[in-house]
Amino acid sequence: LLLMLGYKLFSLYFPLFLLEKGLSLPNVGFVYFLIYLPIAVFAPLAGEISRKTNPFFLVISGIFGYGLYSLGMLFLPLSLFFYVLQVILGISASLFFVGNRVILMSSHLNKPARSFGWFYSAPYYASEFAPVTGAGVIFLWGFNGVFILSILIYAANIFFTFFSIPKNLNIQRTSDSYANSLSHFYQVIKKSFDFNIFPILVFSLALLILGGFYHSFFFIFLDSIGWGRNEILTYSSLHAILFLPVSLYGIRILSGLDTRTILVGGILFAMSSIVIGLTASFVGFVGILILMEIGDFGSFLSSSSRSGFISKVFSSFPHGAAVLDTIFSPLGIALGSLVGGLLVGYIGYSGIFTFGGILVLLLVLSLSLRLTQKDS
Repeated sequence: LLLMLGYKLFSLYFPLFLLEKGLSLPNVGFVYFLIYLPIAVFAPLAGEISRKTNPFFLVISGIFGYGLYSLGMLFLPLSLFFYVLQVILGISASLFFVGNRVILMSSHLNKPARSFGWFYSAPYYASEFAPVTGAGVIFLWGFNGVFILSILIYAANIFFTFFSIPKNLNIQRTSDSYANSLSHFYQVIKKSFDFNIFPILVFSLALLILGGFYHSFFFIFLDSIGWGRNEILTYSSLHAILFLPVSLYGIRILSGLDTRTILVGGILFAMSSIVIGLTASFVGFVGILILMEIGDFGSFLSSSSRSGFISKVFSSFPHGAAVLDTIFSPLGIALGSLVGGLLVGYIGYSGIFTFGGILVLLLVLSLSLRLTQKDS
């Protein structure tokens, strides 16, 4: 909760900060590529480090890395180390979340499912409310104010972690060797190319790549169609507040549907993307807000269903399945940011929104036909 409070204060508005730094659109995409690709690449290695290292070291190292990042954004000009810090942030994220999972799994909890529920939901709640606070801080004191506040939160987080969590946990070491872990992950990758699995994974990655472009460039797009900073901050605050009940409704839907929810979510996201691409210049504040709520709801349904699908089809290799699912989201954002940054100068934001949505719809149609043939 504290980590996400510190990071989400500014992360939504970070593309605007990068523009103020003087970065071009391709360089903005490259920055996000440098942040999210290391999360995907480093996740398996962080898991192996957790075998031999006290998980508290991983957690505190991760928090320290986030704090170092905010400090660098506060003072550093554009330089080589500015870009190195983006990689450090991705590695820090892997260390933090892997370390936390090891601690929870070693705590002999009376109600482990409930505890993991809080673990997964607390960062989500932070990501809903922190942007509202961040918008106010940026409005009053600019980006320097929000980076300073995030550093203070990270410092409090390190203090809390060091003094509040018991150090005498019986950390359960896995009996698998590193070679066995690699073998299990290889089996997961091999099975991923199965005729009934690979198309769904490709569709999920395509959806995440389009979502990655939104993640990195949507606020820049709003700026390009004439929205001022205050209007953008107001939009992000309202969107975060409104999406909380929407997501709770989505959880109810997910409890009753099968893996076809991946496609239903993809349709919602794709349709909203196409309509935004065609109408954003004149649909207005309320129209964009409604369309993005629909699109994000679809993305939420599809991503959650994808995780369930991966967990089910790779149940024989839970560790490898967890690594694969962890890799998916940051890899999609990394590729969407990089490719989108290179294409936006040629086909524009509306072109990417529209053609990306059309591509997702074509993949939905292809998968629907495949599933229909399978059932028959």
